[in-house]
Amino acid sequence: GDYAAALASIERAIRLNPLSPGYHLGGIAALPLYALDRFEETSRRATAAMERDPSYTFGYVMGAAADVALGRETAAAARIAALLRQSPGFTMRSPRIVQAYARDPQLRARFLQHLREAGLPEEPAA
Repeated sequence: GDYAAALASIERAIRLNPLSPGYHLGGIAALPLYALDRFEETSRRATAAMERDPSYTFGYVMGAAADVALGRETAAAARIAALLRQSPGFTMRSPRIVQAYARDPQLRARFLQHLREAGLPEEPAA
């Protein structure tokens, strides 16, 4: 996809609607940021979304993937551990993971690998 255009649209939406829960839009911005290899900004946006709404599971996911890309495996593992405390059934098979970057096989493979390295389980714990 055109990740730069997606990011520009999200940034515009944040500017136009300051009363919306911008942490979700900020968290959503992490997807194109990650795709554009802007991992530090991805991590920062994901962290802000998580801090504003700890139930926003995808913030943990995007932050963990970005942290692995940055070589911060311990931080990535901590995000996944926090996610699993909150949502114990969240796995590599969760719909948000399955759908992420579905139209970009290379990016999807990298994203999934980063999540595996961060410790996101393939299956729910028995």
